[in-house]
Amino acid sequence: MDLSKFGATMHAVIYALAVSRLSRLLTDDYITAPLRTKMKESGNRHLAYLQGCPACSSIWAAALALIIPKKILVVLAASEVTVLLRVVEDALAGGSDDDDDDDDDTSAWRSD
Repeated sequence: MDLSKFGATMHAVIYALAVSRLSRLLTDDYITAPLRTKMKESGNRHLAYLQGCPACSSIWAAALALIIPKKILVVLAASEVTVLLRVVEDALAGGSDDDDDDDDDTSAWRSD
């Protein structure tokens, strides 16, 4: 395998994962709930729609990712992989109620 193609592929994967994480951060994560509330209450229907649409927010996240330093993109990508692995783990577990995080409204894995 050509290493330059491998590097380009890895860069694209890191970029895609970082964009996914940024989009998820805006539309789903607990920490940005106050921002989403302000967007809903702004009276601007476009902002209200954007805050709940991962596909729409991903366009803006992709634009933002173009100016973010590569080291931060790697951190965002690693975070997204962690989130995705947790989703897979939960799906494989059959969504059992044995996980104590399910009852904790402050869980890092819980979205609004």
